[in-house]
Amino acid sequence: MIIKNEKKMFIHGMIPIGVTTLEGGCFLSVCEAWLDFTGGTRTEVIGRSWVDTGFVTKNQYDVFLAELAKKNQVENLEMTVRDKNGSVVLGLFNAAVLTLADRKCLWTVMTGTMERREAYGALLKSEQKYRLLVENINEGIWQIDKDAFTTFVNQYMAEMLGRHLFAFMDGENIAAARSNLARRQAGIKERLDFVFLRKDGSPLYTSLMTTPIIDKEGNYLGAIAGVQDITGRISVEEELNKHRLYLEEMIRERTVELESKNVTLQELNTTLKVLLAQRDEDKRDLEERFILNVRNLVLPYVEQMKKGKLEVEQKSYLEIIETHLKEIATPLLKNIRRFNLTPREMRVASLIKSGRTTKEIAKVMGSAPGSIDVHRKNIRKKLGLNNKKANLLSYLESLDQ
Repeated sequence: MIIKNEKKMFIHGMIPIGVTTLEGGCFLSVCEAWLDFTGGTRTEVIGRSWVDTGFVTKNQYDVFLAELAKKNQVENLEMTVRDKNGSVVLGLFNAAVLTLADRKCLWTVMTGTMERREAYGALLKSEQKYRLLVENINEGIWQIDKDAFTTFVNQYMAEMLGRHLFAFMDGENIAAARSNLARRQAGIKERLDFVFLRKDGSPLYTSLMTTPIIDKEGNYLGAIAGVQDITGRISVEEELNKHRLYLEEMIRERTVELESKNVTLQELNTTLKVLLAQRDEDKRDLEERFILNVRNLVLPYVEQMKKGKLEVEQKSYLEIIETHLKEIATPLLKNIRRFNLTPREMRVASLIKSGRTTKEIAKVMGSAPGSIDVHRKNIRKKLGLNNKKANLLSYLESLDQ
């Protein structure tokens, strides 16, 4: 069947258009654009239906006819079709009933196939990426509507669809959730920690990144949240906190123990100071009694012996004994000890203080005068009298003060 002004009707073949019989849907005419799209020829297509040519399936054509029956036309019906390469693309169909040569026909236009092909492909890729991301991410995705009912969850948050948000928490956390929902309704996006209940009633500690869903008019439609399970981290923190409390308790007990020992040590120290003070006092008392005994019980008899008939050497030794006894009874011996003199140097110092000369000291000690001179030099050095004009005898006498 030849249709007059076909080129004008098909807009110079710029978009795929077909004219079919109303009953049976057989092609009466097609444009070159549609033939190029499907890869067929006019001879192969004319007289055959859409289903016969493989352009659409029987189910798709039934949907098309159902839309046509509603308003006696088809408006913007989206259907997937196959092109000449076998690729599935998305087309937008519009159709109207015409009368051609007293016969009811259907004029069908498919527009936007190239654009929709690219958009549909991009949509498929985007959906695949989305599903790959959402279903494999190690984090829950949870969406609720404005009434807080669950509208979407990924596999990580499975078995929650259709249930109310509060069904996954206890009474204490419901109050906190109400406050959080009020913040979402106010358009506030935030990260927070929250405790939900698992199916078995055990706590699920989570970190939420919550975002309100607001339409163009500013109406609150619900919220979506990324849900990260931090139960493991919380368990570790609780365990660390237990150890911290245990260590703090140990430190507290140890501190109390050390404070107690410190008090005991302070008491012992006080007692020791008292004992040392008492010992010093006893020592002074003993020294005083010893000096008194030497003066009162020994020296008087030495004086009596000196009056007797003694040889010169005996008298000299007796005088030395008397000198040493007097030194014992004076502070000299005590004061001179701090200079770390040797025993022999102390004997020389005592004889010097008694007025003996180097020769006399050498005779008494059985040493050469040169040795005594060496001792005198060492004594002056230890007493700090080197390079000084101080008299050694006078200095030794001053130590009795």
